[in-house]
Amino acid sequence: MSILARNVLLPVFMCVEKNASRKVGSLLQEKNLKFTRALIVTGKNTLARIARKVAGHLPGQAVILTVEESTEKEVETAVRKIDAFGAEVVIGLGGGVALDVAKCAASEKGVSFISMPTAVSNDGIASPVAVISSGGRTRSLNTHMPVAVVADLSIISKSPARNTRSGVGDLISNLSACADWRLAYRRKKDQIDDFAETISRSSAMRLLTAEKRDITDMNFLKILIEGLIMSGIAMGIQGSSRPSSGAEHMISHAMDRLFHLSSTHGEQAGLATLFTLSLHGSDIDEIRRLYRSLRMVREPADIGLTKKAFMKAVKLAPSTRPGRYSILNEATPKKIDRAYEKAYNV
Repeated sequence: MSILARNVLLPVFMCVEKNASRKVGSLLQEKNLKFTRALIVTGKNTLARIARKVAGHLPGQAVILTVEESTEKEVETAVRKIDAFGAEVVIGLGGGVALDVAKCAASEKGVSFISMPTAVSNDGIASPVAVISSGGRTRSLNTHMPVAVVADLSIISKSPARNTRSGVGDLISNLSACADWRLAYRRKKDQIDDFAETISRSSAMRLLTAEKRDITDMNFLKILIEGLIMSGIAMGIQGSSRPSSGAEHMISHAMDRLFHLSSTHGEQAGLATLFTLSLHGSDIDEIRRLYRSLRMVREPADIGLTKKAFMKAVKLAPSTRPGRYSILNEATPKKIDRAYEKAYNV
Protein backbone atom coordinates (compact mmCIF):
# COMPACT_ATOMS: atom_id res chain seq x y z
CA MET A 1 0.00 0.00 0.00
CA SER A 2 1.41 3.38 -1.00
CA ILE A 3 1.02 6.47 1.15
CA LEU A 4 0.97 9.88 -0.47
CA ALA A 5 2.12 12.87 1.53
CA ARG A 6 3.26 16.43 1.00
CA ASN A 7 5.35 18.82 2.97
CA VAL A 8 3.91 22.28 3.54
CA LEU A 9 5.63 24.96 5.58
CA LEU A 10 3.16 26.53 8.00
CA PRO A 11 3.56 28.90 10.95
CA VAL A 12 4.53 27.16 14.19
CA PHE A 13 1.93 29.24 16.00
CA MET A 14 -0.33 32.26 15.77
CA CYS A 15 -1.51 34.44 18.61
CA VAL A 16 -4.41 36.84 18.07
CA GLU A 17 -5.40 38.47 21.36
CA LYS A 18 -5.10 41.63 23.45
CA ASN A 19 -1.56 42.54 24.51
CA ALA A 20 -0.10 39.72 22.39
CA SER A 21 3.02 41.80 21.67
CA ARG A 22 3.97 41.62 25.36
CA LYS A 23 3.95 37.83 25.20
CA VAL A 24 6.11 37.33 22.12
CA GLY A 25 9.19 36.33 24.12
CA SER A 26 7.41 33.79 26.28
CA LEU A 27 5.51 32.43 23.28
CA LEU A 28 8.76 31.82 21.38
CA GLN A 29 10.27 30.02 24.34
CA GLU A 30 7.11 27.97 24.87
CA LYS A 31 7.24 26.80 21.24
CA ASN A 32 10.98 26.13 21.50
CA LEU A 33 11.83 28.83 18.96
CA LYS A 34 15.11 30.03 20.41
CA PHE A 35 16.49 33.14 18.74
CA THR A 36 19.26 35.16 20.37
CA ARG A 37 19.55 37.92 17.75
CA ALA A 38 16.54 39.56 16.13
CA LEU A 39 16.18 42.30 13.53
CA ILE A 40 12.90 44.20 13.90
CA VAL A 41 11.81 45.92 10.69
CA THR A 42 9.22 48.59 11.35
CA GLY A 43 8.07 52.11 10.53
CA LYS A 44 8.77 55.43 12.20
CA ASN A 45 7.27 57.26 15.16
CA THR A 46 4.53 55.17 16.88
CA LEU A 47 5.65 51.95 15.20
CA ALA A 48 9.23 52.51 16.28
CA ARG A 49 8.06 53.02 19.87
CA ILE A 50 6.10 49.77 19.75
CA ALA A 51 9.15 48.03 18.26
CA ARG A 52 11.32 49.18 21.17
CA LYS A 53 8.80 47.73 23.63
CA VAL A 54 8.73 44.43 21.71
CA ALA A 55 12.53 44.33 21.72
CA GLY A 56 12.40 44.53 25.51
CA HIS A 57 10.21 41.43 25.65
CA LEU A 58 12.54 39.29 23.52
CA PRO A 59 14.90 36.85 25.26
CA GLY A 60 18.00 37.88 23.29
CA GLN A 61 19.40 40.97 21.60
CA ALA A 62 17.49 43.00 19.02
CA VAL A 63 18.16 45.88 16.66
CA ILE A 64 15.53 48.00 14.96
CA LEU A 65 15.46 49.11 11.33
CA THR A 66 12.86 51.68 10.22
CA VAL A 67 11.67 51.66 6.63
CA GLU A 68 9.41 53.99 4.70
CA GLU A 69 8.75 52.14 1.44
CA SER A 70 8.66 48.53 0.29
CA THR A 71 11.42 48.95 -2.27
CA GLU A 72 14.33 46.84 -3.43
CA LYS A 73 16.66 49.41 -1.85
CA GLU A 74 15.04 48.99 1.58
CA VAL A 75 15.26 45.20 1.24
CA GLU A 76 18.99 45.49 0.46
CA THR A 77 19.43 47.65 3.56
CA ALA A 78 17.65 45.02 5.67
CA VAL A 79 19.81 42.25 4.19
CA ARG A 80 22.99 44.15 5.09
CA LYS A 81 21.61 44.66 8.61
CA ILE A 82 20.98 40.92 8.95
CA ASP A 83 24.58 40.21 7.93
CA ALA A 84 26.12 42.89 10.14
CA PHE A 85 24.15 41.91 13.25
CA GLY A 86 24.06 38.19 12.61
CA ALA A 87 20.28 38.13 12.97
CA GLU A 88 18.68 34.69 13.25
CA VAL A 89 15.16 36.00 12.85
CA VAL A 90 13.53 39.02 11.22
CA ILE A 91 10.40 40.43 12.84
CA GLY A 92 8.18 42.54 10.61
CA LEU A 93 6.21 44.95 12.80
CA GLY A 94 3.78 47.32 11.13
CA GLY A 95 1.65 47.47 8.03
CA GLY A 96 2.29 46.13 4.55
CA VAL A 97 5.52 48.07 3.98
CA ALA A 98 7.37 46.74 7.03
CA LEU A 99 6.04 43.20 6.59
CA ASP A 100 6.94 43.03 2.89
CA VAL A 101 10.49 44.31 3.42
CA ALA A 102 11.00 42.01 6.41
CA LYS A 103 9.70 38.84 4.78
CA CYS A 104 11.64 39.50 1.56
CA ALA A 105 14.93 40.14 3.38
CA ALA A 106 14.42 37.12 5.64
CA SER A 107 13.75 34.86 2.66
CA GLU A 108 16.77 36.18 0.79
CA LYS A 109 19.04 35.35 3.72
CA GLY A 110 17.28 32.11 4.66
CA VAL A 111 16.46 33.19 8.22
CA SER A 112 13.13 32.91 10.04
CA PHE A 113 10.44 35.56 9.71
CA ILE A 114 7.85 36.55 12.32
CA SER A 115 4.86 38.65 11.30
CA MET A 116 3.55 41.21 13.79
CA PRO A 117 0.89 43.27 11.99
CA THR A 118 -0.29 46.53 13.51
CA ALA A 119 -3.00 47.00 10.86
CA VAL A 120 -4.96 44.48 8.81
CA SER A 121 -5.71 46.00 5.42
CA ASN A 122 -4.97 42.81 3.41
CA ASP A 123 -3.99 39.13 3.66
CA GLY A 124 -0.27 39.84 3.31
CA ILE A 125 0.14 39.44 7.08
CA ALA A 126 0.77 35.71 6.63
CA SER A 127 1.11 35.16 2.89
CA PRO A 128 4.26 33.88 1.15
CA VAL A 129 4.26 36.92 -1.13
CA ALA A 130 5.98 40.31 -0.81
CA VAL A 131 5.13 43.32 -2.96
CA ILE A 132 8.36 45.15 -3.73
CA SER A 133 8.96 48.19 -5.97
CA SER A 134 12.02 48.67 -8.15
CA GLY A 135 12.64 51.25 -10.83
CA GLY A 136 9.08 52.48 -10.68
CA ARG A 137 7.63 48.99 -11.20
CA THR A 138 5.98 46.78 -8.60
CA ARG A 139 6.64 43.04 -8.40
CA SER A 140 5.09 40.30 -6.31
CA LEU A 141 7.91 38.09 -5.03
CA ASN A 142 7.62 34.61 -3.54
CA THR A 143 8.88 34.44 0.03
CA HIS A 144 8.91 31.98 2.93
CA MET A 145 5.92 31.62 5.23
CA PRO A 146 6.30 33.21 8.68
CA VAL A 147 7.26 30.87 11.53
CA ALA A 148 4.79 32.77 13.71
CA VAL A 149 2.09 35.43 13.49
CA VAL A 150 1.52 37.62 16.54
CA ALA A 151 -1.40 40.02 16.19
CA ASP A 152 -2.02 42.34 19.12
CA LEU A 153 -5.71 43.29 19.18
CA SER A 154 -4.96 46.17 21.56
CA ILE A 155 -2.75 47.76 18.88
CA ILE A 156 -4.69 46.79 15.76
CA SER A 157 -7.98 48.09 17.21
CA LYS A 158 -6.41 51.57 17.26
CA SER A 159 -5.42 51.53 13.58
CA PRO A 160 -7.48 53.63 11.11
CA ALA A 161 -10.94 52.19 10.48
CA ARG A 162 -10.32 52.43 6.75
CA ASN A 163 -7.47 49.91 7.03
CA THR A 164 -9.75 47.42 8.75
CA ARG A 165 -12.51 47.91 6.19
CA SER A 166 -9.93 47.31 3.49
CA GLY A 167 -9.03 44.02 5.18
CA VAL A 168 -12.69 43.03 5.13
CA GLY A 169 -12.85 43.69 1.39
CA ASP A 170 -9.71 41.65 0.73
CA LEU A 171 -10.96 38.69 2.77
CA ILE A 172 -14.47 38.69 1.28
CA SER A 173 -12.90 38.71 -2.19
CA ASN A 174 -11.79 35.12 -1.49
CA LEU A 175 -15.34 34.07 -2.36
CA SER A 176 -14.87 35.40 -5.88
CA ALA A 177 -11.36 33.96 -6.17
CA CYS A 178 -12.55 30.49 -5.13
CA ALA A 179 -15.50 30.65 -7.53
CA ASP A 180 -13.05 31.41 -10.34
CA TRP A 181 -10.75 28.60 -9.25
CA ARG A 182 -13.63 26.10 -9.28
CA LEU A 183 -14.69 27.36 -12.70
CA ALA A 184 -11.16 26.96 -14.07
CA TYR A 185 -11.08 23.42 -12.68
CA ARG A 186 -14.41 22.52 -14.28
CA ARG A 187 -13.21 23.87 -17.61
CA LYS A 188 -9.97 21.84 -17.24
CA LYS A 189 -7.93 25.05 -17.26
CA ASP A 190 -6.38 24.50 -13.83
CA GLN A 191 -5.89 21.98 -11.06
CA ILE A 192 -7.45 22.65 -7.68
CA ASP A 193 -6.30 22.00 -4.16
CA ASP A 194 -9.42 21.24 -2.13
CA PHE A 195 -7.70 21.97 1.19
CA ALA A 196 -6.45 25.40 0.12
CA GLU A 197 -9.76 26.30 -1.52
CA THR A 198 -11.77 25.24 1.53
CA ILE A 199 -9.54 27.17 3.93
CA SER A 200 -9.75 30.32 1.81
CA ARG A 201 -13.51 30.17 1.25
CA SER A 202 -14.32 29.20 4.84
CA SER A 203 -12.29 32.12 6.20
CA ALA A 204 -14.41 34.54 4.22
CA MET A 205 -17.67 32.80 5.13
CA ARG A 206 -16.82 32.92 8.83
CA LEU A 207 -16.53 36.70 8.58
CA LEU A 208 -19.69 36.98 6.51
CA THR A 209 -21.68 35.06 9.13
CA ALA A 210 -20.18 36.83 12.17
CA GLU A 211 -22.81 37.50 14.84
CA LYS A 212 -21.79 41.12 15.37
CA ARG A 213 -20.77 43.29 12.43
CA ASP A 214 -18.72 46.07 13.95
CA ILE A 215 -15.05 46.79 13.22
CA THR A 216 -14.64 48.11 16.77
CA ASP A 217 -15.83 44.80 18.22
CA MET A 218 -12.88 42.69 19.39
CA ASN A 219 -14.48 39.39 18.42
CA PHE A 220 -15.25 40.61 14.89
CA LEU A 221 -11.70 41.94 14.60
CA LYS A 222 -10.31 38.61 15.79
CA ILE A 223 -12.37 36.74 13.18
CA LEU A 224 -11.10 39.11 10.48
CA ILE A 225 -7.45 38.75 11.49
CA GLU A 226 -7.64 34.97 11.79
CA GLY A 227 -9.35 34.86 8.39
CA LEU A 228 -6.61 36.95 6.76
CA ILE A 229 -3.97 34.69 8.35
CA MET A 230 -5.71 31.57 7.05
CA SER A 231 -6.02 33.19 3.63
CA GLY A 232 -2.24 33.60 3.59
CA ILE A 233 -1.80 30.00 4.72
CA ALA A 234 -4.07 28.83 1.87
CA MET A 235 -1.73 30.56 -0.55
CA GLY A 236 1.21 28.88 1.14
CA ILE A 237 -0.41 25.46 0.73
CA GLN A 238 -1.18 26.08 -2.93
CA GLY A 239 2.14 27.78 -3.67
CA SER A 240 0.47 30.70 -5.42
CA SER A 241 -2.11 33.43 -4.86
CA ARG A 242 -4.81 31.37 -6.64
CA PRO A 243 -6.94 30.70 -3.48
CA SER A 244 -7.26 34.42 -2.77
CA SER A 245 -6.94 36.16 -6.12
CA GLY A 246 -9.25 35.92 -9.10
CA ALA A 247 -11.05 38.23 -11.51
CA GLU A 248 -11.77 40.72 -8.71
CA HIS A 249 -8.03 41.18 -8.09
CA MET A 250 -7.38 41.47 -11.82
CA ILE A 251 -9.91 44.32 -11.98
CA SER A 252 -8.20 46.00 -9.02
CA HIS A 253 -4.80 45.67 -10.70
CA ALA A 254 -6.28 47.13 -13.88
CA MET A 255 -7.62 50.09 -11.90
CA ASP A 256 -4.10 50.69 -10.59
CA ARG A 257 -2.69 50.68 -14.11
CA LEU A 258 -5.34 52.93 -15.60
CA PHE A 259 -6.14 55.44 -12.89
CA HIS A 260 -4.50 57.34 -10.05
CA LEU A 261 -6.98 56.41 -7.35
CA SER A 262 -6.73 57.08 -3.63
CA SER A 263 -8.62 53.87 -2.81
CA THR A 264 -6.87 50.91 -1.20
CA HIS A 265 -6.30 47.46 -2.68
CA GLY A 266 -8.84 45.92 -0.31
CA GLU A 267 -11.46 48.54 -1.13
CA GLN A 268 -11.03 47.89 -4.85
CA ALA A 269 -11.01 44.09 -4.55
CA GLY A 270 -14.04 44.13 -2.26
CA LEU A 271 -15.92 46.43 -4.61
CA ALA A 272 -15.05 44.32 -7.67
CA THR A 273 -16.17 41.17 -5.83
CA LEU A 274 -19.78 42.34 -6.00
CA PHE A 275 -19.44 42.51 -9.79
CA THR A 276 -17.51 39.25 -10.35
CA LEU A 277 -19.80 37.21 -8.12
CA SER A 278 -22.74 38.70 -10.01
CA LEU A 279 -21.11 37.42 -13.22
CA HIS A 280 -20.99 34.00 -11.60
CA GLY A 281 -24.71 34.29 -10.83
CA SER A 282 -24.08 34.20 -7.08
CA ASP A 283 -26.29 35.79 -4.45
CA ILE A 284 -24.52 38.91 -3.17
CA ASP A 285 -27.25 40.27 -0.88
CA GLU A 286 -25.49 39.17 2.33
CA ILE A 287 -22.21 40.73 1.21
CA ARG A 288 -23.99 43.97 0.44
CA ARG A 289 -25.56 43.93 3.90
CA LEU A 290 -22.15 43.39 5.47
CA TYR A 291 -20.63 46.25 3.48
CA ARG A 292 -23.54 48.51 4.44
CA SER A 293 -23.20 47.63 8.14
CA LEU A 294 -19.49 48.49 8.08
CA ARG A 295 -19.94 51.61 5.91
CA MET A 296 -17.65 50.22 3.24
CA VAL A 297 -17.13 51.14 -0.41
CA ARG A 298 -20.11 49.69 -2.32
CA GLU A 299 -20.12 51.16 -5.84
CA PRO A 300 -17.57 52.53 -8.34
CA ALA A 301 -18.63 56.12 -7.70
CA ASP A 302 -17.44 55.70 -4.09
CA ILE A 303 -13.84 55.51 -5.36
CA GLY A 304 -14.31 58.10 -8.12
CA LEU A 305 -15.05 55.83 -11.08
CA THR A 306 -17.82 56.16 -13.65
CA LYS A 307 -19.40 53.07 -15.20
CA LYS A 308 -17.37 53.71 -18.35
CA ALA A 309 -14.13 53.82 -16.38
CA PHE A 310 -15.02 50.68 -14.45
CA MET A 311 -15.77 48.84 -17.70
CA LYS A 312 -12.41 49.94 -19.06
CA ALA A 313 -10.77 48.26 -16.06
CA VAL A 314 -12.85 45.12 -16.63
CA LYS A 315 -11.66 44.97 -20.24
CA LEU A 316 -8.00 45.33 -19.27
CA ALA A 317 -8.24 43.01 -16.26
CA PRO A 318 -7.42 39.61 -17.88
CA SER A 319 -4.13 40.96 -19.22
CA THR A 320 -2.91 41.66 -15.68
CA ARG A 321 -2.71 37.91 -14.98
CA PRO A 322 -2.20 36.12 -18.32
CA GLY A 323 -3.01 32.45 -18.10
CA ARG A 324 -5.22 32.69 -15.01
CA TYR A 325 -8.67 31.55 -16.08
CA SER A 326 -11.62 33.39 -14.54
CA ILE A 327 -15.24 34.27 -15.13
CA LEU A 328 -14.02 37.15 -17.30
CA ASN A 329 -12.96 34.60 -19.91
CA GLU A 330 -16.63 33.68 -20.37
CA ALA A 331 -18.26 37.09 -19.95
CA THR A 332 -20.09 38.51 -22.94
CA PRO A 333 -20.82 42.27 -23.15
CA LYS A 334 -24.46 41.55 -22.31
CA LYS A 335 -23.56 39.50 -19.21
CA ILE A 336 -21.10 42.17 -18.09
CA ASP A 337 -23.72 44.90 -18.34
CA ARG A 338 -26.29 42.84 -16.42
CA ALA A 339 -23.74 41.97 -13.72
CA TYR A 340 -22.92 45.66 -13.29
CA GLU A 341 -26.60 46.50 -12.85
CA LYS A 342 -27.06 43.69 -10.32
CA ALA A 343 -23.89 44.47 -8.37
CA TYR A 344 -24.40 48.20 -8.02
CA ASN A 345 -28.21 48.50 -8.18
CA VAL A 346 -28.11 50.65 -11.30
